[in-house]
Amino acid sequence: MRQMGARNLAEGLANQVGMHVFRKSTYGDPMSLRVRGSTPEQTLVLMDGRPVSGVGLGAAELSEIPIDQIDRVEIVRGGMSTLYGQNALGGVVNVVSKRSGNYGLPLAHIGYDGRAYSAQVYHLDAGSRAGPFDYFFFGNQQHESGFRSNADARAYNVGGNAGLAMGKGGKLLLDMGAHHNNAGSPGQIIPDIPTNQYNQEIDKFSPTPAARRAVQSSYVRSSYLLPLPRKSLAAFRFFGSERKSDLTNPGEAIDLERFEQSKGAEIQLNLPLGWLLG
Repeated sequence: MRQMGARNLAEGLANQVGMHVFRKSTYGDPMSLRVRGSTPEQTLVLMDGRPVSGVGLGAAELSEIPIDQIDRVEIVRGGMSTLYGQNALGGVVNVVSKRSGNYGLPLAHIGYDGRAYSAQVYHLDAGSRAGPFDYFFFGNQQHESGFRSNADARAYNVGGNAGLAMGKGGKLLLDMGAHHNNAGSPGQIIPDIPTNQYNQEIDKFSPTPAARRAVQSSYVRSSYLLPLPRKSLAAFRFFGSERKSDLTNPGEAIDLERFEQSKGAEIQLNLPLGWLLG
């Protein structure tokens, strides 16, 4: 994904076989995923095994998961994904968060990308391990002017994780992060532009030149992993997330606000012979 220059999970999955990333318009617009022709609501997206969104929250917004946070992505396509529930008929995407793997002094990465349409991306991440303690944090900021009128976008992500190993007493984990995005919403051109023609004035036209979309989201997860006899494991987790989306268009007196919140806890037992209880 990094070799392709992906900025987030959506752009990273765009070239994967059987996956279609649905994008309305500009970088700041929502980006959802369809696996093998399924709807976005039938594709389950997990972050370290926890759903990014649920039945009441609709499809996951993949542009809110930055590439700096990702260690690897696990993909399940097709019928086997039904083991994960009715929201996974099309497929399952599990994002595994990056954790520090180096010992001693912190290892840091700083980067800058310049792209078309005045796009600029700044990256920073650092982490280390010292004895039983490990930590990792990341941050990025990006903005671009966009191809169409009122298609500019500015976003930032911050987050990180920490872990404390206690030998036979198990391990404590803490993960948290926040996302903010403010982007213009140029709207849909009706009727559609003929595909065999190019007219820069028409292509760049925005029927909603003052519409804006602002998104703020945050999450926190804490886990306690306790090893048990016969290679069994008990996991106790607490989690919470919230997301606020606001679409405004002063020219038409439109203010569409949406607020989503999820809190909970779970206990999971990994037992011999592949048994899983929770």
